[in-house]
Amino acid sequence: MSANPPKDAKSPQPPIKLRRVGLFETSVNTEVIPVRGLLEGINDIGKFIVSMKKHVKLGEKPEVEWIIDKTCNHRGDKLLHNKGIAGCPHCNWALDLKTLTYHNGYRKQPLKYHIEGRSLHVQTSIDLSNPYQSSFKGDFKIRWLNHACLHIEAGGIKCVTDPWLLGPSFLGSGYLETASCKEAVHCLVNADFIFISSNRSSCLHPQTLAFVPKSKPFLIGNFASKSIEKALRGLGFTEIYTLEFQEIYEFSSFFQFSILKAGDGSEESGLYLCLSGHDVIINAYGNYLNTFNLPTDLTLLCTSFAGATSGFPFCIDNYNSEQKKALHTNHLEGLKQQLELLLESTNASYVMPIATPYIQEAARDQEVQNANAKNALDYGKQICDTYTRSHRESPVVWLQPDYTLTLEFKENDLIQWREDVHVLKRDVPQRYVDFYTRTFVYDANKLINYLKLSGYKAQQIVAFVPTDGSFEKVVGPIVQADFATQSFKIIEANAIITKQQGYRVMVLKVRGEILACVVENHLPFEEILRGFHCRIQRTPNVYEAQFWRYFSHFYTDSKPYTIQLV
Repeated sequence: MSANPPKDAKSPQPPIKLRRVGLFETSVNTEVIPVRGLLEGINDIGKFIVSMKKHVKLGEKPEVEWIIDKTCNHRGDKLLHNKGIAGCPHCNWALDLKTLTYHNGYRKQPLKYHIEGRSLHVQTSIDLSNPYQSSFKGDFKIRWLNHACLHIEAGGIKCVTDPWLLGPSFLGSGYLETASCKEAVHCLVNADFIFISSNRSSCLHPQTLAFVPKSKPFLIGNFASKSIEKALRGLGFTEIYTLEFQEIYEFSSFFQFSILKAGDGSEESGLYLCLSGHDVIINAYGNYLNTFNLPTDLTLLCTSFAGATSGFPFCIDNYNSEQKKALHTNHLEGLKQQLELLLESTNASYVMPIATPYIQEAARDQEVQNANAKNALDYGKQICDTYTRSHRESPVVWLQPDYTLTLEFKENDLIQWREDVHVLKRDVPQRYVDFYTRTFVYDANKLINYLKLSGYKAQQIVAFVPTDGSFEKVVGPIVQADFATQSFKIIEANAIITKQQGYRVMVLKVRGEILACVVENHLPFEEILRGFHCRIQRTPNVYEAQFWRYFSHFYTDSKPYTIQLV
């Protein structure tokens, strides 16, 4: 069964009544660190690393330069200190303790503290609570529709999150593992509002949003780049509520919410909800959400677990196949540890994995698909069971995502309703590959003009190498960009710079038609990386956070284009 966009996507919607109610109440958690025995320089002590200006001598006041926790700002894993570098074994982030800056450019903030006698009193975390929450717990419903798309209902308000229900994401690369049902599209069209957590196409999916009336209200976080808002307006939507992070809003006392920002500096977000008195967190892609300063005693936690949604490490040619396998295994282990940390910080009663796997189904991506292992969802249940045995009297219930089920949460109970569904047809990947190859033609001069107008300046050289689908054959002129001198020119292959003193250097092989599509339509560059459409050689071998963020968020003005399949 297929689904078609409505002919009239401008059907009137009743006005949505949204109001800001206030802020979370906060309570600061502190730990006491004895300073006796601390030496000048770096001291690695338990959960913390302390830099002292000098040795602590008897009778003298301690002189502290800074204190940091050993928490990686990417996903909250534990940093391991070795010779002035604190590295994360799961995500490969590395912190230089001389500058408190990760190798990708993100800065770690020191902890606040005060000195009392011979001890340091360190602020470690903040507990959040909703002072406007009803003391009465009523009913709410939630239904997983696909991937990170949920249908939520409480107090007569219906919300859908991150709708991707059909067609591929990431420029014809990512395909839903399970075909959606027609009823999911009906839920989307009839929702009172839609929450979009990110501008990635697995959350903000133009092909799915073609079904939505242009007057539909959207809720988004107030990111600096405005990339989500620009993308939605580019698709013709007009009712966009850009909301401040960590502020509580409501449609009624039965439906309150707050948007929370990722803690790793990325423009990703999650959603706190208070539904008929129940606390819920929904977080598809927000790494280290709100630095894990979250409400506790949740009824429901919806979080990513399966993994396999990044171009790292498979697109990085600095690694051989065995190294890529090891790095990816570490990434999956990090997601398991993240679930453990979230259980500890939220004490959730129910957990549902979302951002469920998508697959690289096109024939040309089979090598990536074969290597791109996922965490089995059953392993998440084991983690919940282990946490129950050590921390709780009542079990943490693992809820397997199933779009045939509507979950109705009562005051102290859960009822599951089986729904009738009509499954949509699966997509044929090669038809999308053919569409992009047929429609978009690489033009070096267009790329040069695009880069000149970007306004991006950095000590960075990038060579853009357009290739065929297998990255073996160069299909057009190579463009080299020196963003420090603002020099953009066509070069021969033997003139590619691979290393330059004082520069970050990247050789970026990209499928020619995909690069053309991104440039022509001002799409986020990260769509190239997340779609495995590139192969990268970089010096130094660290994530180019500034480059990818700028060209994925600040220098975007997404233009809609029609996908015509033959």
